[in-house]
Amino acid sequence: MLDGSLAIGWGDGAVRLSFADDSVGQGRTERTAACDEVRDLRVLVDSSAVEVFVNGGELAFATRWFPRSDGLGLALEGAGNAVAWEMGDGMAGTYEG
Repeated sequence: MLDGSLAIGWGDGAVRLSFADDSVGQGRTERTAACDEVRDLRVLVDSSAVEVFVNGGELAFATRWFPRSDGLGLALEGAGNAVAWEMGDGMAGTYEG
């Protein structure tokens, strides 16, 4: 679960992105795609988008998403390991004189 508002899950042969409430999903509730197994999962998050890559990019999701809090929380349930990296601001200093 990202920021308590976007769940990414796998079960019953499908990967799912589920928005917890309409104010975050803006009318979108769930997106699914068939997937027999998840070997690896990479999730990229910035201030306005989430990209999810399953099994080295064999399956990919992208969606607009605006976090509600300044910090990003991540919860992992089930078997597996998680590694998190902080992404830098690639535009930092671009418009400074």
